[in-house]
Amino acid sequence: MASNAEITKELMAEFGQSSPLVAQRVERAVGEVTIDILSQNDCRFERLAKVSTISLLTTSKAYKIPGDFATIKGPMIQVDSSGDFIREIEVISQQEYYRRMADADYPGLWYAMIETKMDGASGPGDYLTLNDEPDATGTYKFFYYRKPQVTDTDLIINTRAVKEGVRAMFPEYNPDAGQSLVIYERMKSGIRESPATRVTQMALMPSKATQRLNRKMHRYFRSEGH
Repeated sequence: MASNAEITKELMAEFGQSSPLVAQRVERAVGEVTIDILSQNDCRFERLAKVSTISLLTTSKAYKIPGDFATIKGPMIQVDSSGDFIREIEVISQQEYYRRMADADYPGLWYAMIETKMDGASGPGDYLTLNDEPDATGTYKFFYYRKPQVTDTDLIINTRAVKEGVRAMFPEYNPDAGQSLVIYERMKSGIRESPATRVTQMALMPSKATQRLNRKMHRYFRSEGH
């Protein structure tokens, strides 16, 4: 593992460059590759796992969740004032949520979905929406995977994968940029984690940053004549 700054310094030496402008480009590329790697499998990396405490009220079904939310990790857990377990609330996809709501015979269990609201009570953002208003106030633990940041490079054990991804973006300093891309794509797929989950799959589109990086890398690859 190594930080963004450390990998940037090593690649600058490898490229034989000392220009601050080139250093900025390399640092930005390291960040883009970092996000590309950690965005795989909807960001389901244990090193991105977080938990947030949500206080539920008897007067509301929707609660804004943290802005760094990427995807759900498991059911919410209700705890008492001592932190002891009371019950679970399953977090499911929107499709499954509405299917259950429309099923008059569905057991009256607690469940919730995540939806984006532009006019939510706490402002625009992602909200956790329960199937009904809580029957009592309480505290819930919300488990999720956060969005990766450009500074999360040190969470990636395989530093060579990060370097190969950046090398592929600098054909002017790396004559083997096309080969670096092939190596990077192979290594990247091997970094994926598949943590166990009890949550109905909620597919997410790759982030715009990831889509831009993929287009950029493959453009470099084609320019190498492969």
